[in-house]
Formats: sequence, structure tokens, C-alpha cells
Amino acid sequence: MNLRNVNIFRRFMVTFSIMAVFMLLTACTNDSDAYEKAQKLSKSGKYNESLKYYEKAIKEVDDRADYYISYGITLNSMGDYEAAKEVFDKACADADNSVVRSYTKQAYYGKAIADYGLGDYSSAVDNCTHALSIKELPELNFDIMLTNASCFYMMGDNAGALDEYARIIEKYPGKPQGYYERGILYMLSNFSEEAIADFTSCIQADKDFYDAYFLLYSLYEAEGNVEAGEKLLDKLYNSKNDSDEFLCVKGRIKYTLGDYEKAEGLYVNAIEAGVSDAQYYLGKLYVEYGNYEDALEKFKEASKNDTKISKGLIYYSLSDVCCQLKDYASAITYIDEGIKNADSSSYETLLKNKVIIYEYMGDYESALDSATSYLEVYPNSEDMQKEVSFIETRIESNKVNKESEDSSITEDESTTEDTQTEDENVTESIGTEGESTTEGM
Repeated sequence: MNLRNVNIFRRFMVTFSIMAVFMLLTACTNDSDAYEKAQKLSKSGKYNESLKYYEKAIKEVDDRADYYISYGITLNSMGDYEAAKEVFDKACADADNSVVRSYTKQAYYGKAIADYGLGDYSSAVDNCTHALSIKELPELNFDIMLTNASCFYMMGDNAGALDEYARIIEKYPGKPQGYYERGILYMLSNFSEEAIADFTSCIQADKDFYDAYFLLYSLYEAEGNVEAGEKLLDKLYNSKNDSDEFLCVKGRIKYTLGDYEKAEGLYVNAIEAGVSDAQYYLGKLYVEYGNYEDALEKFKEASKNDTKISKGLIYYSLSDVCCQLKDYASAITYIDEGIKNADSSSYETLLKNKVIIYEYMGDYESALDSATSYLEVYPNSEDMQKEVSFIETRIESNKVNKESEDSSITEDESTTEDTQTEDENVTESIGTEGESTTEGM
């Protein structure tokens, strides 16, 4: 299921805006020109250009934890997680000083995000735990705990994730994100009643938390209570909101209720107003039309934009469209990109689809490798265990067929050689007889 739209990396960047304020308040007034230029470039998204200035600033002053943290944030944003971890390590210090502890907390959280990006969720949990053990910067704890819960889910430890969400909701009952993420976990675990309760609590905490409305609608629809779902979305559609972003939300409502023509118009208006999410949703609409080429272009645009939508989900959609176009090689490329950028909304689906695509390609060896990787993360999946048995059967069957073909080819070659030998003997016999006859004449 690819319904969850939680973008941990986006959340990380929002959290680091809090950290940036702290660094601004505690930093020395004599920041180097190189550091200020690196910050400016990084904030404008010019990450590669900023690196040489970070390196120059650190070379000039190598004991500034805030320099290392900003540098690590940039490396995480670029997806260079190994390098980010090394940089964050240099910002960690064991000192009885509130400012130093604050920087160390940020560094541990940065390392946790890098580990998440690398798929090392166990190490990410360890680093989250270290960060949470530091009392300074308590305003970061909510996001760190959410990251921790996501790591448990990604490790296949749903019980651990639920326990962490329970602690989050108990400590922060007025924040919607905890209810939303736990609701998705309940939804994925087929606990519909609990999911409905959490999505309802999410909306009560924040009436503008639009994704919760759509997931709640899908649960009502699955239970056959379509009337309640339609009433929920109609109320949202008619709410007083003139923002450009809400154009996209209204388009999603019309799309969900089956009014594709109205949805398309709203998406186009949203795109013209600069709402980046609308590219993705228009792509989904084109998929419904069967217009896969245009859908592909819209999803590509969405993958380049700064969007609230999970990158893993966008790459999943790109892969799915490529499969519809029978371009399986590109589908695998997008799946791999999705896995690198995935959060718990799309990770399992991406791993599973990689197996399926390789099967479509007839590459059962790669399918088996992918299925094995899936089971390393989700060892209790009976469906994938059955799939592995099926794949192994196909590999063995193909092996037997190939051996049979090879044997047949060998026999054909042997028969050909025997025939050639007989022909040569006949030719020699004819030639000899001919020579004798000529001599006799």
C-alpha cells in the first residue's frame, strides 16, 4: 500500500530551521566570509557550489560546531549520507556546557537522518536515543521521536513503532502529526477502527491537515459507508479557503469523487498559481485517462520540485507508468531511486514492486535477490515467502529447459556430423568408381 505521505527528509529540513535559529543566537559575530557564502548558497539550493566554501570556512576555523552542523545538513540534503555522518561526528562533544550539548544534540539528529537515508535504521534509532537524552533544545524532541517511530516501522517492528507513537501522543496531544502517522500504521495493519479514530483526532487538532481527510474517506469507502466519506469531503470542499494551495486540494476532492473534468481544471489552475504538488496529482489523473506519456512527464516534473509529497511515492508512480509503457528497465531505475528516497509511506511497496518488475522482465535471478532483500526487512511476510518459492521453481524450470535445449543442440550437431561423414564417404566412393570407369574407357 502506498497511501502514506510522510516525508521524513522534508520534516528534517523544517526541524533544522529551528536549529538554524539556535545557531544564529549562539554563533560568534565574526563568522567567516566563506561560511556566510556557503550558508547563502545552501539555503538557495545550490548545494554543490556551497561545499567548497564550507570546506574553506572549516579550514580557517576547525573548532566551530555550527560550521560542521550546517555542512552536514547540506550533505544530507544532497543525499551524501556517509560524508554527512563523518561531518556530524566532528560536531559531537562530551562537555558540561549547555551550548556544546545543544550542538551535540543537533549532530546526533543529523546522524540519525543520514542513517535513515542509508537504510541503517537500527543506527538511526541509536542516534535518536542519544539526541533525546540531551535535555537542551526540547523543541526538537517531537520530530526526533517521530523519526524514531518511522525507523521502527521501517525495521518491520510495528509494535515498537506503536509504542513510540503512544509516547508521542501522550506528550504532545495537541499536535496532529502523531495521530496521522499512527493512523497510517493502523491502516496498513488493517485496524480500521483505530485508524479512523486517529485520523479524526488529527483533523480535530488541525482542520487544514488535508491528507487525513482523504485517508479517512478511503476507510469509510472500504467499510461501505460512502455517504459519510462524501459528506466529509463535501464539507472540506465548501470550506472558506481562497489560497492557491487549496485549489489543488479541491482538485483532489473532485478526483476522489470521480469528477475528473473538474479535477483537471483545478489542477491546471493550481499549477499556473505555482503549487508544485499539483504536477503529481495531475499525473495521477492522466494515469486514470490511460495517458501514460503525459503522466510520465508530470511525475518527472514533480520529482524535480520542492513538494510535500514523498519522493519515494513520486518515484513509485514513475516506475508504475514505465511498467504501463513496457519500459521495465526504466521502471527498475525509478524503483531504485525511490528506495533511496523512501520513507515509510512507500518503502515496502517499492521493495515488493522491484520483485514483480524483474519477474515481468523474466530476470528471475534478480527477482530472487530482490525478494531476499525484502525478507531481510520483513521476515514474517508469508506472501513474499511464497513468491520466493515460486521464483525458485521458475529458476529451476528454466535451468532444466536450458539443459534440454543444450542437449538437443548437441544431438543435432552430432547428427549433422554423422550425415556429413556419410556424404563424404559416398562422394569418395563415387569418385573412385568414376576414376575406374574412366580408366577403363
